[in-house]
Formats: sequence, C-alpha cells, structure tokens
Amino acid sequence: MRSVTRNRVIGTWAVCLLLAASPVFAQEHAEQPPSVGEIVKLAVASYRGLKTYQDSGQLTMDAEVQGQAVKREFPLNVTYAAGPRFKLKSEVPQVYCDGRQVTTYIPIFSQYIVEDYGPKFWQEGVDRLRVLPRALRLDQFFTAENPVTEYTRLVSDAQVKGLQTVGEYDCWVVQGHCQIPGNQAVQATIPLTLWHRRQDGLIVQVRADLTQSQNPAQFGHVVIVYNAGKIILNAELPPDAFVFQPPEGAEKVAAFGPRRARQADPAELEGKAAPDFELKALDGSTVKLSGLKGKVVVLDFWASWCGPCRQEMPELEQLWQKVKDKDVVIFGVNLGDSAEAAGKAADSFGVTFPIVLDSNGATGNAYGVSGIPTTVIIDGAGVVRGRHVGYRPGVGKQIEEEIEKLRGAE
Repeated sequence: MRSVTRNRVIGTWAVCLLLAASPVFAQEHAEQPPSVGEIVKLAVASYRGLKTYQDSGQLTMDAEVQGQAVKREFPLNVTYAAGPRFKLKSEVPQVYCDGRQVTTYIPIFSQYIVEDYGPKFWQEGVDRLRVLPRALRLDQFFTAENPVTEYTRLVSDAQVKGLQTVGEYDCWVVQGHCQIPGNQAVQATIPLTLWHRRQDGLIVQVRADLTQSQNPAQFGHVVIVYNAGKIILNAELPPDAFVFQPPEGAEKVAAFGPRRARQADPAELEGKAAPDFELKALDGSTVKLSGLKGKVVVLDFWASWCGPCRQEMPELEQLWQKVKDKDVVIFGVNLGDSAEAAGKAADSFGVTFPIVLDSNGATGNAYGVSGIPTTVIIDGAGVVRGRHVGYRPGVGKQIEEEIEKLRGAE
C-alpha cells in the first residue's frame, strides 16, 4: 500500500521481539555478564514456554527536521497467548489473531481485513501493511534451528555492554548494528541497542538510531525507541481477548483506503479538467478549487500516520517557501484525520502551507488516490498536468521543475 519506511519499522521490531521473549533467564548477580548466545538461548526458551504476555508499550520518535526538534509518542500495546494468539493495538493499525485468522483494523478508515494466519501472513500480510520488512521476520528467529545465529544476523557485531535500569527493570544491554534491507532510497547500517530484562531475558526496550539512513539535508537526527512499559506474564485472559469486534459502521474490505462509491481512474484525469472541491481548512476558511483559476495548484494527499508523508513534507515546505509568492499554492489534503490530529501532525512536520480536511475521502476518490502520499499538479486553467505517488528523495525539486514549466507555458 505504501513504500516501506524506516520510521515505522523499528517499533514493530520491538513488538515482535517482545512477543518473542519471556521468562526463564535467572542469573543471580553474576560477576561477569552472560554472553549474547546465553541471553538469546534463554530468551528463546522463555518464549517457547510462555502462556500469556501483556505490556503497556510506547513508541517514541525523537528527530530534528530541518533544524526543528520533533518528538512524537504513540501507544503500542501487545497481548500474546500460546497458539499463537496475539493482539497489537496502536493508533494504526490494530491487529488481532485468534490462531486461525488475522484481522487488521485501521481506525481512521473504519475498515478491516480478515485473512488466514500462517506463513503467508508473515510473507505478504505484514509486508502489505508496511510494518515489518520480510528480511526481518522474527518468527524465523524463534523457530530457527540455531536462534543465536539468527539473532546475530539481525543484530550484527552484538556485544553485551553491562547492566542498566529501564523503568523498574534491571537489564542486560546488547549493542550492535542492523542493516536496513532492500529497495531503500538511502542504504545504511544503523546502531541498534536492546535491553534484555536480567531476571528472564525479556526484551523491554529497543533503540534504533536512524540518522545515517536519512537524507542529511532534511534530518539532523532520527532516533526511534520502543519501551514495553509494564509487563504482565502468564495472567488469565478472557476467551474473547483475541477476537475482533467490529465497531459500529466498520467495513470489511479487501484493501484499505478512503471509502468510495467509485474511485476515479488517475489515467483518465491526466490532461482533463481537475474535479472541483470545497474543503474546510484548519484555520476555518473554505477552499474551493474553482476559485483558484490562474494559479498553479499542488494537492498533496496525506495522513498523520503515514511515514512516507512525514518524509515528503519537509521537501514540500521548502518548495512552498520558494513559490508562495508566484501564483502557486500548495494544499496538504488530509485524509480522514480529525482537525486536531491533522493540525498536530502538520506542526510536527514543520509545514506552513495550508492544510485542508478531506474527512470522508470524497476528494481523494475524485482524484483516484489509492495510496499516500499522492501529489497532483493542476495548471492555471484548472487542468491536471502531473501526479506523483509515494515518496522518493528529490520529489520536491521535481515538482518545482514541473511548476516552472507550467508557469512558463502560460
């Protein structure tokens, strides 16, 4: 649905690691720390004997975006029971597995997908949700013939650095590096730190420094931390703990996206009159496309939870600063968020161009938006002249060149 992004991946590594580790590690005040191999073997044994697991986790992103400090925190709670049955609750998505089927629910769209649980979910379902690269499937680690080898493949150069307290837990600190795999715009090996709880080897915190994997022109630093918070083991869970109960109005779908009666075909829009719209802006004003004749209009469809959108926004803000006095207007068309959520996200992204709200997805449907970010360029006569889907470094410069061509042709 969207390109794999580093910013969303690390939190899920942490979740999967948390699902995988559980109690067995008991080493009474050893003078020397255990080896990485000892930690891994005991953590895996602990996982395989686990009955239930619950945590109250939190994912934190601490970054500097074009000189502006940005910090965002997201709840990310995990519940697990042998089966395997599990439940992952976050802002986006929520995942329920009863051991036979997996249901993924996206609250913003009020939509859910149901699929059979098995290897196909790890190979295709997780990849489709863009929450875990295939090369980092930790289910392979915990079912591997040699889990130590698999762990050190994931965390290369792993070394135990001693004890450190995280919350209420004493933890062995393991430091290493992890290679971001496949099809990334910027390749890098990132520093990765894991905190294994001393008493049982459970992983209670993961820290990834993504700075070297980002565009240095945009990001001063990017650090992602997952902290499991309060951990509860082997508690009795209700029979329906892993059963998804669709909220009122929720829709079962084959693919996530804004609800639509009919979605426009993007190919049919190119070179044709842009569909008119009338949307509310965050400042309370109303924006109508037909009232912008004579201006080049850039529509960027996005949402607060979209990782690629977060990467694209700084480039669009740079473009906005260059063109805002040239009969060019950029609108961030938010899909499905509340005004409050859209405003907070826009502030955290550091954008100053206008944000308008496409609450029911009607405008996105009219423009054939099936994945975000999608950017549409409209000339001064109101005709669609360009489209960009997804994020790649330099897209802002490319859009700028297209705008200048349109302005020169007028």
